[in-house]
Parts: sequence; structure tokens; C-alpha cells
Amino acid sequence: MNDLDKAEEFYTLLLNELPSSHPDVITIKNDLGGIYRENGEYLQALQNHKEALKLHRLIMPHDFVQRAAIYNDIGYVYEELEISPELADTYNNIGEVYLSMQNIETARVYFEKSLEIRLKSLPSDHRSLATSYSNLGQVYDYSNDHQKGLEYHQKSLNILLKCLPPNHIDLAAVYNNIGASFSDLGDFTSALINQKKALRIKCNLLSSPRVQ
Repeated sequence: MNDLDKAEEFYTLLLNELPSSHPDVITIKNDLGGIYRENGEYLQALQNHKEALKLHRLIMPHDFVQRAAIYNDIGYVYEELEISPELADTYNNIGEVYLSMQNIETARVYFEKSLEIRLKSLPSDHRSLATSYSNLGQVYDYSNDHQKGLEYHQKSLNILLKCLPPNHIDLAAVYNNIGASFSDLGDFTSALINQKKALRIKCNLLSSPRVQ
């Protein structure tokens, strides 16, 4: 029995002794995922990392540091499996965690990794690309590069206009982001135009029979 097998056996014994919602289960599950990855058992590794992530979201929703580490481990498995769309999603999720932590530069790195994969593996008008562009727009807005932020928000809008109905709430969000970028650039006329578009969509949604 090698060291990895011994570690797996030890962690399995610990799992049997702990309540399923105990915080230590997160670390154990994630470490088991690492053991399975080292042994080349990638699907089993992925299952354990995802179980760790699910429990972490449930009982430690504000611990962004550990969540980013779990996402990183999931990303390593996807790299081994060469699953590009899922890897892009994982990079995007890591970026969102770092953005929540106000770690803007690290968030940008992961959003760019996600975008690079999506550009290679998805159609040019895929909605996931709009998400990547929007996230990068937020990064540059946080960095006070509002012109570049505006460019990314407009790229996001161009895609969403092709794949969403005209009153979709995501369009309101991107119009709001564009308006904020224009406002920060001092173009208040354009800012107002876009904020009104966002408001119009929200009002239409509120008056829809489905929300009555």
C-alpha cells in the first residue's frame, strides 16, 4: 500500500466518523479529490471536489479563499480531462470569487483564461461569451479604466441582443453597466439613455402578468 492509498484509507475512516455537515468534511472531500487525481481517477476526483464545493457553499458561504482553492482543484481535473467548456466555467467561477474578494487583478487573470477558452470552443454569439465580456467589463470598471470597461460591456450587449428576448433582465443589467461606464467617463447623455433602457425593461417585467 503506497502513501496515497494510506491517505485515502485514513480520510475514508474520518468521513465515517464525522457528521456529513461537519466543516472538516469539506477539507477531507477536497483532499480525497486530490488523491484520486494523483492516481489518475479523474471522475472520482471530480465527484469529491464537487461534493466539497457543494458543502462549502452551504455551510461556509463567506469563506472565499477556500472556495477559490476548491475551484482551482476542479480546474486541474478538467485540464487533465481536457474538457474545455467546463474548464472555462471553472476559471470564470474562480474569477467571480476573487472579484467578490476585491482581488481585481487575480480576477482579471481568471476571466481572461475563461474567455480565451470560450473563444476557441464556442460560437461567436454564445451567451457564455457575453458573461465573460461582462465580467471583464466589471474588472476594468473597478480598475478605473472605464473606456475599456465600456468596450467589454458593449461586446456583451451585442451578443445578448442576438440570443435573448428584448425584455430579458440580463439586458437590463448590461444596459445598467454601460450607463455606469458612460457616467464615469463624463458622458451623461449616453449614461441616461442606457439607464432608461434598463429601467424600461425592469418596468415591463414588473407589469408582466407572470409577476402579478
